[in-house]
Amino acid sequence: MNTAYPMWEAAEKEAGTSVYSKTGGLDLAEKNNKDINRVIAAAKKWNIEVKVLENSESIHKQFPNFNPPKGYIGLYSPDSGILNATKAVAMFQMLARDGGCVYMDGAQVVKIKPFINNGQEFYRIMLIVDNRNVEIVTEKCILTAGPWTNKLLKCVSSRHEM
Repeated sequence: MNTAYPMWEAAEKEAGTSVYSKTGGLDLAEKNNKDINRVIAAAKKWNIEVKVLENSESIHKQFPNFNPPKGYIGLYSPDSGILNATKAVAMFQMLARDGGCVYMDGAQVVKIKPFINNGQEFYRIMLIVDNRNVEIVTEKCILTAGPWTNKLLKCVSSRHEM
């Protein structure tokens, strides 16, 4: 969080757009809820600013619209907010293209095969793009495979063809 927010701001500035709105966020849970207690512990560990509201009365005092049951605690995170995910994806696609990346939406990965050229490892990636085979040889590649991610990772980690 402490490094992510500045990185989001830098990306927004570079793109000239806004995808994140800081609103603050309130989580409510029973005092013994393991998930909220993990979040509180992580916030302390990583020095993330949060405010723990120890009981339903303190929650109601700070946020009068909320009347949680007795035994509830609140966790207020002032840096939380709303991310427009669709706009964020478009922003990063634009930044990638502007940075020289080739973006191929909807391309089907058919094969990934590592090979060595002059002692340097590259990947030979076979794709189907617009009903034609395309081969890419690259040192770096980002593949977002959605529901095919497990199959793709198995192929890469075992160094077998798909």
